[in-house]
Amino acid sequence: RRADALLCVSEEDRSALRARRGAEPIVVPNGVDDELFELPAAGGEAGRVLFFGAHWWAPNRDGLVRFLREAWPHVRDRRADARLRIVGPGPLDAARETAAGREGVELVGLVDDLRAELCAASVVVVPVWTGGGTRIKVLEAMAAARPVVGTAVGVERLGFEAGVHGLVDDTPAGLADAVAALLEDPARGRRLGEAARAHVRPRCWSAATAPAEALYRGWLG
Repeated sequence: RRADALLCVSEEDRSALRARRGAEPIVVPNGVDDELFELPAAGGEAGRVLFFGAHWWAPNRDGLVRFLREAWPHVRDRRADARLRIVGPGPLDAARETAAGREGVELVGLVDDLRAELCAASVVVVPVWTGGGTRIKVLEAMAAARPVVGTAVGVERLGFEAGVHGLVDDTPAGLADAVAALLEDPARGRRLGEAARAHVRPRCWSAATAPAEALYRGWLG
Protein backbone atom coordinates (compact mmCIF):
# COMPACT_ATOMS: atom_id res chain seq x y z
CA ARG A 1 0.00 0.00 0.00
CA ARG A 2 1.20 3.46 -0.89
CA ALA A 3 0.25 6.94 0.23
CA ASP A 4 1.48 10.35 -0.83
CA ALA A 5 1.42 11.59 2.75
CA LEU A 6 0.87 10.25 6.23
CA LEU A 7 -0.83 12.44 8.83
CA CYS A 8 -1.10 11.85 12.58
CA VAL A 9 -2.28 13.84 15.58
CA SER A 10 0.65 13.72 18.02
CA GLU A 11 4.43 13.53 18.24
CA GLU A 12 4.06 10.16 19.97
CA ASP A 13 2.11 8.84 16.99
CA ARG A 14 4.70 10.25 14.61
CA SER A 15 7.51 8.47 16.44
CA ALA A 16 5.61 5.18 16.39
CA LEU A 17 4.77 5.46 12.70
CA ARG A 18 8.31 6.47 11.83
CA ALA A 19 9.67 3.40 13.61
CA ARG A 20 7.17 1.02 12.02
CA ARG A 21 6.88 2.44 8.52
CA GLY A 22 10.10 4.30 7.96
CA ALA A 23 8.01 7.28 6.89
CA GLU A 24 8.02 10.90 8.00
CA PRO A 25 4.46 11.66 9.06
CA ILE A 26 3.09 15.18 9.30
CA VAL A 27 1.61 16.10 12.67
CA VAL A 28 -1.78 17.81 12.46
CA PRO A 29 -2.80 17.97 16.12
CA ASN A 30 -6.30 17.89 17.45
CA GLY A 31 -7.33 21.45 18.03
CA VAL A 32 -9.82 23.66 19.83
CA ASP A 33 -12.03 26.56 18.86
CA ASP A 34 -10.17 29.84 18.73
CA GLU A 35 -12.89 31.54 20.80
CA LEU A 36 -11.95 29.54 23.91
CA PHE A 37 -8.74 31.53 24.11
CA GLU A 38 -10.80 34.70 24.46
CA LEU A 39 -12.54 33.59 27.67
CA PRO A 40 -11.40 35.48 30.78
CA ALA A 41 -8.53 33.71 32.50
CA ALA A 42 -9.37 34.91 35.98
CA GLY A 43 -12.42 33.94 37.93
CA GLY A 44 -14.46 30.84 38.39
CA GLU A 45 -16.91 30.41 41.23
CA ALA A 46 -15.33 29.49 44.54
CA GLY A 47 -15.55 25.76 45.19
CA ARG A 48 -16.87 24.88 41.74
CA VAL A 49 -15.38 21.77 40.10
CA LEU A 50 -16.32 20.70 36.58
CA PHE A 51 -16.39 17.25 35.03
CA PHE A 52 -17.43 17.19 31.40
CA GLY A 53 -17.42 14.50 28.75
CA ALA A 54 -19.54 11.90 26.99
CA HIS A 55 -21.10 9.56 29.53
CA TRP A 56 -21.63 6.79 27.00
CA TRP A 57 -17.84 6.39 26.74
CA ALA A 58 -16.83 3.78 29.32
CA PRO A 59 -13.54 5.40 30.46
CA ASN A 60 -15.43 8.63 31.26
CA ARG A 61 -18.33 6.86 32.94
CA ASP A 62 -16.21 4.47 34.99
CA GLY A 63 -13.68 7.12 35.93
CA LEU A 64 -16.39 9.48 37.12
CA VAL A 65 -18.01 6.76 39.23
CA ARG A 66 -14.68 5.97 40.84
CA PHE A 67 -14.01 9.65 41.49
CA LEU A 68 -17.44 10.12 43.06
CA ARG A 69 -17.02 7.07 45.25
CA GLU A 70 -13.37 7.34 46.29
CA ALA A 71 -12.28 10.96 45.83
CA TRP A 72 -15.20 13.35 46.15
CA PRO A 73 -15.93 12.65 49.85
CA HIS A 74 -12.33 13.66 50.66
CA VAL A 75 -12.68 16.89 48.67
CA ARG A 76 -15.80 17.71 50.68
CA ASP A 77 -14.01 16.92 53.93
CA ARG A 78 -11.51 19.66 53.13
CA ARG A 79 -13.88 22.09 51.39
CA ALA A 80 -17.46 21.96 52.60
CA ASP A 81 -18.44 24.45 49.89
CA ALA A 82 -17.08 22.28 47.04
CA ARG A 83 -19.58 21.53 44.26
CA LEU A 84 -19.06 19.09 41.41
CA ARG A 85 -20.89 19.90 38.17
CA ILE A 86 -21.29 16.83 35.94
CA VAL A 87 -21.84 17.89 32.34
CA GLY A 88 -22.02 16.10 29.00
CA PRO A 89 -24.17 13.96 26.72
CA GLY A 90 -25.20 10.39 27.40
CA PRO A 91 -26.93 8.45 30.16
CA LEU A 92 -26.23 9.60 33.71
CA ASP A 93 -27.61 6.49 35.41
CA ALA A 94 -24.28 5.28 36.82
CA ALA A 95 -23.31 8.73 38.05
CA ARG A 96 -26.76 9.32 39.52
CA GLU A 97 -26.69 6.04 41.42
CA THR A 98 -23.21 6.71 42.79
CA ALA A 99 -23.95 10.34 43.64
CA ALA A 100 -27.08 9.49 45.62
CA GLY A 101 -26.65 10.76 49.16
CA ARG A 102 -23.38 12.55 48.40
CA GLU A 103 -23.27 16.26 49.11
CA GLY A 104 -22.32 18.88 46.57
CA VAL A 105 -22.94 16.92 43.35
CA GLU A 106 -24.94 18.51 40.53
CA LEU A 107 -25.98 16.22 37.66
CA VAL A 108 -26.48 18.51 34.67
CA GLY A 109 -26.08 16.47 31.48
CA LEU A 110 -25.99 18.08 28.05
CA VAL A 111 -25.60 21.87 27.97
CA ASP A 112 -26.01 24.37 25.17
CA ASP A 113 -22.94 26.42 26.05
CA LEU A 114 -19.86 24.67 27.40
CA ARG A 115 -18.04 27.99 27.51
CA ALA A 116 -20.30 29.19 30.31
CA GLU A 117 -19.53 26.04 32.32
CA LEU A 118 -15.80 26.52 31.80
CA CYS A 119 -15.98 30.18 32.82
CA ALA A 120 -17.76 29.28 36.05
CA ALA A 121 -15.38 26.46 37.01
CA SER A 122 -12.44 26.89 39.36
CA VAL A 123 -11.04 23.45 38.56
CA VAL A 124 -11.64 20.90 35.79
CA VAL A 125 -11.21 17.26 36.80
CA VAL A 126 -10.29 14.43 34.41
CA PRO A 127 -10.42 11.13 36.34
CA VAL A 128 -9.74 8.75 33.45
CA TRP A 129 -7.75 5.58 34.14
CA THR A 130 -8.33 3.67 30.88
CA GLY A 131 -8.56 4.37 27.17
CA GLY A 132 -6.18 6.14 24.85
CA GLY A 133 -5.78 8.98 22.41
CA THR A 134 -6.08 12.70 22.98
CA ARG A 135 -8.67 14.15 25.33
CA ILE A 136 -10.23 17.06 23.47
CA LYS A 137 -11.89 18.14 26.71
CA VAL A 138 -8.48 18.64 28.30
CA LEU A 139 -7.44 20.85 25.40
CA GLU A 140 -10.66 22.82 25.79
CA ALA A 141 -10.13 23.32 29.52
CA MET A 142 -6.53 24.40 28.96
CA ALA A 143 -7.52 26.81 26.18
CA ALA A 144 -10.07 28.31 28.57
CA ALA A 145 -7.25 28.80 31.11
CA ARG A 146 -8.84 26.49 33.66
CA PRO A 147 -6.52 24.41 35.85
CA VAL A 148 -6.84 20.70 35.16
CA VAL A 149 -6.52 17.93 37.73
CA GLY A 150 -6.25 14.55 36.06
CA THR A 151 -4.64 11.17 35.80
CA ALA A 152 -1.61 10.47 33.63
CA VAL A 153 -3.86 8.72 31.11
CA GLY A 154 -6.26 11.63 31.16
CA VAL A 155 -3.64 14.17 30.08
CA GLU A 156 -1.40 12.00 27.92
CA ARG A 157 -0.17 13.02 24.44
CA LEU A 158 -0.65 16.72 25.11
CA GLY A 159 2.79 17.70 26.36
CA PHE A 160 1.07 18.29 29.70
CA GLU A 161 3.60 18.96 32.45
CA ALA A 162 2.48 18.20 35.99
CA GLY A 163 2.91 21.17 38.27
CA VAL A 164 3.17 23.56 35.32
CA HIS A 165 -0.04 23.12 33.33
CA GLY A 166 -2.09 21.44 36.06
CA LEU A 167 -1.84 18.65 38.62
CA VAL A 168 -1.57 14.91 37.97
CA ASP A 169 -2.15 11.94 40.25
CA ASP A 170 -3.22 8.37 39.57
CA THR A 171 -4.92 7.70 42.89
CA PRO A 172 -8.36 8.91 43.96
CA ALA A 173 -6.91 10.25 47.20
CA GLY A 174 -4.25 12.15 45.28
CA LEU A 175 -6.81 13.61 42.91
CA ALA A 176 -8.92 14.71 45.88
CA ASP A 177 -5.93 16.40 47.50
CA ALA A 178 -5.05 18.16 44.24
CA VAL A 179 -8.59 19.44 43.70
CA ALA A 180 -8.85 20.66 47.28
CA ALA A 181 -5.44 22.32 47.08
CA LEU A 182 -6.46 24.37 44.04
CA LEU A 183 -9.78 25.32 45.58
CA GLU A 184 -7.88 26.58 48.61
CA ASP A 185 -5.35 28.50 46.50
CA PRO A 186 -7.10 30.25 43.58
CA ALA A 187 -3.95 32.19 42.69
CA ARG A 188 -2.09 28.95 42.05
CA GLY A 189 -4.97 27.67 39.95
CA ARG A 190 -4.89 30.88 37.93
CA ARG A 191 -1.14 30.51 37.28
CA LEU A 192 -1.57 26.91 36.16
CA GLY A 193 -4.49 27.85 33.92
CA GLU A 194 -2.60 30.68 32.25
CA ALA A 195 0.42 28.42 31.62
CA ALA A 196 -1.88 25.76 30.19
CA ARG A 197 -3.48 28.27 27.82
CA ALA A 198 -0.08 29.42 26.57
CA HIS A 199 0.96 25.80 26.03
CA VAL A 200 -2.02 24.90 23.84
CA ARG A 201 -2.37 28.20 21.98
CA PRO A 202 -0.69 26.67 18.88
CA ARG A 203 -3.55 24.16 18.85
CA CYS A 204 -6.25 26.69 18.00
CA TRP A 205 -7.80 25.45 14.78
CA SER A 206 -6.53 28.37 12.74
CA ALA A 207 -2.96 27.31 13.58
CA ALA A 208 -3.33 23.55 14.05
CA THR A 209 -4.64 22.98 10.53
CA ALA A 210 -1.82 24.93 8.87
CA PRO A 211 0.36 21.86 8.08
CA ALA A 212 -2.53 20.07 6.39
CA GLU A 213 -3.53 23.19 4.49
CA ALA A 214 0.04 23.65 3.24
CA LEU A 215 0.14 20.03 2.10
CA TYR A 216 -3.14 20.25 0.19
CA ARG A 217 -2.25 23.59 -1.39
CA GLY A 218 1.03 22.08 -2.52
CA TRP A 219 -0.82 19.29 -4.28
CA LEU A 220 -3.16 21.76 -5.93
CA GLY A 221 -0.23 23.79 -7.18
